[in-house]
Amino acid sequence: MPKKVQLVGDKNTAGEPIISTDQTSVYYNNKLIAVEGSKVATGYLGSIGYTGSIGSILTTNGQNPPKDDPNKKVYIEGKLVTLEGSADTDGETRLGGTGDLYIGV
Repeated sequence: MPKKVQLVGDKNTAGEPIISTDQTSVYYNNKLIAVEGSKVATGYLGSIGYTGSIGSILTTNGQNPPKDDPNKKVYIEGKLVTLEGSADTDGETRLGGTGDLYIGV
């Protein structure tokens, strides 16, 4: 099933957004596409803002290749693209993503 691509600014289930990514060349709607190892803001407290350490949590890739070819995955600058539904290193799940850019079958 196709999954939405994550961009810098997209949030996880704790409301923590991706704040930076290790790739610098591929954008979608003027935002960088997130790849595995992207930094996530921690310590989100709603209207107060962020009180935790920035970037101690990272994204993972969460890609499931098509059944007909398990080697089909999408990379940018040698890193797997992060998708909705994948877990961050703290166990929170990536939510939403782009409105119309998907990876998968």
